Amino acid sequence: MVKVIIDQDTCIACGQCYALCPNVFQDDGTGTAELVEEFQGDEIFEGDVPDDIGCTEDGAEACPVDAIKIE
Repeated sequence: MVKVIIDQDTCIACGQCYALCPNVFQDDGTGTAELVEEFQGDEIFEGDVPDDIGCTEDGAEACPVDAIKIE
């Protein structure tokens, strides 16, 4: 598992992460990214995602403002 954290204050709602990796990221209804419910932790913008979902890193790297961190 990898820990994914989306900084919602930094997110500019460009949609690149959920366009590239809809299995992990989704639109929260306002355009800002959140994790899909399956991977949400206590908050909608952070949680644990299985290592074998290869697009997680692609979605994070596509963010033009580096709002997504993978630990």
